[in-house]
Amino acid sequence: MDTMTTAACSGGSGDCTYAIQVMRILGVKTLFLKENFYPPGEGSLYSNMKPLLEVNGFEVLPTPGGNDTWAFEPGLRFSHNLDEWRNMPNRNKTHIILNQHRYFGLPDPTFPFKPWLTVDAVPSGLTPDITLIAVTNRWRDGSPVRWRNVLAKIEGPKYFIGLKVDHERFEKEAGPIVHWVTKDFLEIARSVRDCKEVYCNQGPVMAISQSLGKEYWGEFKPKKTNCMTYMPNEHYL
Repeated sequence: MDTMTTAACSGGSGDCTYAIQVMRILGVKTLFLKENFYPPGEGSLYSNMKPLLEVNGFEVLPTPGGNDTWAFEPGLRFSHNLDEWRNMPNRNKTHIILNQHRYFGLPDPTFPFKPWLTVDAVPSGLTPDITLIAVTNRWRDGSPVRWRNVLAKIEGPKYFIGLKVDHERFEKEAGPIVHWVTKDFLEIARSVRDCKEVYCNQGPVMAISQSLGKEYWGEFKPKKTNCMTYMPNEHYL
């Protein structure tokens, strides 16, 4: 393996999705992902991201989880650390993609962002009248959004997409909603591509929606703007 074209990431799936542009520019061919982050029975960062990243041209290899964020197994060799952009100033204000480019000394990407994610032609099974809802438990501190009220205003059929634990938590907060079950982020990306629109908070489904240029309504943590694109397909709850 040519270690000059390898990278590693201990961050989440959203960070990996955002990093696709930087990895392409840097010539990264192989990405090490940690086997951590997900509840029992839900796989890992590695198993969930591998199919989507492979469709986008990367070889994806596992590395053990359990270490601290930013830390990898001793002796793991790679040329680009995709976690270190977090050392950049204004990390909570500047979009993650901009800080990733700036950390590696690359020119700022063209704005507004053009869609950068590749998804295969396999249908998701969703009909185009479906609205997807994706809400995780992170980055919601101080948010005034009340999802029960949001759901009541969405016309037509709607499904929740995401982890089982997130679906259960969401139903307690906002009421019953069908869970659209997916096994990895390639299936999630297909579903985002095929649905009518997306309602989500800061998380992997927001990153995928941005990467596909999908119209979405987002719940953002107050005073945290590093996921905002200010593009026409982005709306604020």
